Amino acid sequence: MNIKDANLSATFFEDEEPEKFIELKIFGKIYQVPSEFSLLKSFQYVAETYKDYQINLTKHCWSGICKNCLCKFQDEQLGKAKGLACLMDTDESIELIQIPRTMKKLTKKEDR
Repeated sequence: MNIKDANLSATFFEDEEPEKFIELKIFGKIYQVPSEFSLLKSFQYVAETYKDYQINLTKHCWSGICKNCLCKFQDEQLGKAKGLACLMDTDESIELIQIPRTMKKLTKKEDR
């Protein structure tokens, strides 16, 4: 999906005009997300823009205390590692191999 074709109807992102987009790889699929977003905010952006995922944001503290945004990723330098998405910057060098438990991949049968 081209970012220009994305449906940005969510009010959360309407007032924000990203200057630059970077690639975020989740289970091998590449998404374009604003470069200044934390990883958790990028997950929200992917869910609202691409409609491939749902994320329950009411379960997140956004400060690392709840650990509901724990994810696993593959990094070129670190190998496999874990991190809290709310405390991480979105980085093109990582590939998500496990998403937070509050996020789920939508299937074709589910209403997007």
